[in-house]
Amino acid sequence: KSIAWLKGVSIKVYIGLYSLLALTLVIGIARLAISAPGLASLAPVLGLAAFLLIGGGIWLGRTICKPIMAALKTVRQIAEGNFSDWLNTDRTDELGELLMNIISTQIRLGFAHNDLRRRTWETERVQQALNTVNTSVMIADAELNIIFMNDAVKALFTAAEEDIRSDLPNFDASTLLGSNIDQFHKNPAHQRGLLSGLSKTFTTDISLGGISLRITANPVISEQGEQIGTVVEWLDRTKELAVEQEIGAIIDASQAGDLSQRIAMQGKTGFFETISRSVNRLVEVSDHVITDTARVLNAMAAGDLTQKIDAEYQGAFRELKEGINTLGEKFTGVVGKIANGAGEVLGGAREIAAGNIDLSQRTEEQAASLEETASSMEEMTSTVRQNADNAHQADQLSKEAREQAARGGAVVTQAITAMEEISTSSKKIAEIIEVINDIAFQTNLLALNAAVEAARAGEQGRGFAVVASEVRNLAQRSATASKDIKDLIEDSVAKVGEGSELVHKSGETLEEINTSVKKVSDIIAEIAAASHEQSAGIEQINKAITQMDQMTQQNAALVEQAAAASESVGDQAEGLNKLISFFSVKGVGEHASQPGVERRSAERPWQKPSATKILPEAEPAPQSENLVPLSKAVSVDDDDEWEEF
Repeated sequence: KSIAWLKGVSIKVYIGLYSLLALTLVIGIARLAISAPGLASLAPVLGLAAFLLIGGGIWLGRTICKPIMAALKTVRQIAEGNFSDWLNTDRTDELGELLMNIISTQIRLGFAHNDLRRRTWETERVQQALNTVNTSVMIADAELNIIFMNDAVKALFTAAEEDIRSDLPNFDASTLLGSNIDQFHKNPAHQRGLLSGLSKTFTTDISLGGISLRITANPVISEQGEQIGTVVEWLDRTKELAVEQEIGAIIDASQAGDLSQRIAMQGKTGFFETISRSVNRLVEVSDHVITDTARVLNAMAAGDLTQKIDAEYQGAFRELKEGINTLGEKFTGVVGKIANGAGEVLGGAREIAAGNIDLSQRTEEQAASLEETASSMEEMTSTVRQNADNAHQADQLSKEAREQAARGGAVVTQAITAMEEISTSSKKIAEIIEVINDIAFQTNLLALNAAVEAARAGEQGRGFAVVASEVRNLAQRSATASKDIKDLIEDSVAKVGEGSELVHKSGETLEEINTSVKKVSDIIAEIAAASHEQSAGIEQINKAITQMDQMTQQNAALVEQAAAASESVGDQAEGLNKLISFFSVKGVGEHASQPGVERRSAERPWQKPSATKILPEAEPAPQSENLVPLSKAVSVDDDDEWEEF
């Protein structure tokens, strides 16, 4: 603009001076004509010269100066940025060529100006966009001179200025724009070598005065493929690294089992506040879950199964809570069932022990009773054997009496009176024999009953005592009857002796007597045979009783073993109850202190059954002091007592 203005002024001065010179020349010629009349002849010449000079000046002004002034105006408009007012010329001379060049320049500059304005607008738009983003952006040219800094990077370096000066004392955030990026590095040559030949993204972390910065540099490549600058993104990672370190410390503490650590919330905003609160919440929830879990498990270890987790959790923590609570419930159920089972086992063991003790006592009593029965059977066997011998002797005597009766046929008549007495005695003998026959019959029945009872009794042989007692009574009665028979027979023999003198007087009577004696002899023979059979049966009964005694002794030993085993089971159940009592379970009683259930059969004392009396009891055999005496006999048909036994 200054040059164009000077050119315009110089042209105007030139034209003005030229016009002034022409006017001065005219005035001078006029004065010369007036003052020098002698030169008046030169006036026309001088006037023509002046006219030509003035006309040339006017022509020069119109032909040269006017286009030049228009060109200067156009140049001034171009200088002012106006490219729309173009020159109009049709000249073909040098001045016309000059004007055409000015027009061409105006057109090119107009397009260039429009393109520059477009680029400038785009640049301003990009610059405004960069100033509005939160990312700190810095742009350097090819020489690494800082040519742009957005508001975020200015704020970053302004806030960190004091910290950066601890490492870079000359750092000034206000003078960064236009300075070189080398001032950020202690070894500028190394960094310049990295950034100058940069072809891809370069990222590095640096620390300046305690401020942790991440630099991300990207090359700016022209259309020709040349690096014309570098875009650098600055990221302040100080808070991020601090949060990372705090999170790392909490994670390390959590891995070590310490869940009491928390991230301090002072000075944290935005994302760091959110992530810190989330981490603290995670650790807190984990701490609560682990604390609740440890509380419940420690309570279980201490025997308290009533504890559970009541807090509400989500996801895997809820599954853990439900698993722990379910474990406690299952464990409680199992322990409760074990406790109930242990109590029942203990009660059953005590009941079995009581029953075994009772059974042992009864077995001992039964063994004693069998021993007494065996002793009584031996005595009865001896008595029956003696009865058989006596019956045999009676048979011999009856034969002798028959022979004597035959020899006393001569005195039959004289013995009528004696025979009447003998007849009376014979009637008595018949009655006694009838009793003996009844005894033999009852003895046979009792022996049969004894065999049946022995078969029914099996190992116990409980009812045999009754049958044996009755057999003993019948045997004693048989002995008494035999004695009576013996006395009567002796009396008959005496009277027959007395009447033998009269037998020859009573032939017919003697024949009758012989017949009667024969009958008596036959009866006595039958008695002897029955007594022999009775003796054999008693022997078998004695053997059976001996076997039963042995079996009873074995049963007693087995009962003692069972009692010892039940006592051991009771001790084990007691120990199990003590172990189970370690746990505290809702709804389960203290089974360890509960007494065993007594057997109903043991609530009433056992009584030995006895048989119904038929004949007066014989004198009992001697008993040992430790033996329990037999109770009074009851009917052998009392099935209730047998079933209870």
